[in-house]
Amino acid sequence: MQERKINMISIIVPIYNIEAYLEECIKSIIKQTYKELEIILVDDGSTDGSSEICDEFASQDKRIKVIHKQNEGLVMARKNGLQHVKGDYVLFVDGDDWIESNMCEELMKVMKQTDADIVHSGYFRELVLNLPPGLYYSRNSYRADEFIRKHILNAEPDEEISFSIWSKLFRTPVIKKSYGLVPDCADYGEDLLNLIACACEENAIASIDKAYYHYRVRLDSISHTFETNNFKQEIELYEAIIKILRQYGMAERLNDVTKQFFLTQMRKAVKNNSSDAFSVQVYKFPESNRLIGKRIVLYGAGNVGVDYYSQICRIPDCKIVLWVDTQKKSRNTYCEIGSVDDISQAEYDIIVVAVKSLETGKKIKLNLMQMGIKEERILCEVPEYV
Repeated sequence: MQERKINMISIIVPIYNIEAYLEECIKSIIKQTYKELEIILVDDGSTDGSSEICDEFASQDKRIKVIHKQNEGLVMARKNGLQHVKGDYVLFVDGDDWIESNMCEELMKVMKQTDADIVHSGYFRELVLNLPPGLYYSRNSYRADEFIRKHILNAEPDEEISFSIWSKLFRTPVIKKSYGLVPDCADYGEDLLNLIACACEENAIASIDKAYYHYRVRLDSISHTFETNNFKQEIELYEAIIKILRQYGMAERLNDVTKQFFLTQMRKAVKNNSSDAFSVQVYKFPESNRLIGKRIVLYGAGNVGVDYYSQICRIPDCKIVLWVDTQKKSRNTYCEIGSVDDISQAEYDIIVVAVKSLETGKKIKLNLMQMGIKEERILCEVPEYV
């Protein structure tokens, strides 16, 4: 009897001066429940201790291959990794992020079930996964240009597919071709360009309503610093989009939405440049030490709740036993969001209230106490944000 082939996933990790985060990233990959992996660590000329960390892990796990190269930027690091891929599928993980232990296994299941070319999942920062679950084709149901219009450049909030390259599992031939169309010098919008190229190639994209990827928001990252060249970047991105669309004969048909997308991006650039700084708020629970070793009920599934969830999951011996909200939002989360009434059936130590407003928090606390919950079991603090 012929043995069934186990498909290999190649995980590419671009790395540059992130020694503080790299170990957590690599460990999360090594611990994957899907074991048939090729782990390619691309050290893009790091000058801190990142190179040594890569080599140390490679000496302990034969699945790890380290590529040391001169610094050329993110796009070239990813392309270099693609040149060394031996697996049937490719997953990207940025070196300062980390993934859930079952990410590869779950995405591979969907890939097999749907026979898709790309499996798109959510990620954990705002748990952004607006595109509903299902199998999406940029062929058959409608043309590729219609797919780009409806789900990428001019998407409604509940139909948009995220641009990020790292929340998706790709068939190897698909990603090699699409990423090859991304300019080597691109330092902005490269994931969007890759997604458009994938759509132009009429690849089948499956979407699932789960999140497995932890996106780390860093204050020193490009998305959190004031950029004086925003306008130039937007113009270059627009030109790169047009170039790809022209290759596939779609530039004319998508001229209206491409221009509208460009104008929207330029308005954002104007807004960013007119403020003191551009920043993304990351809400931080101010008393995390009080949660060590506790069973937690998390109350609130908005932006604050999502950020709290990410932090609490990393507190030693701490477990979220229930996540509740007045409105269920299960399609945006790892786990199902329950109703407030579910608290009475849960075994927990502390309820953490995750809302921005102190007044709203006080009202929630009062309602919980009226349910018979003791005040000392309710933590309600104004979140810090960075």
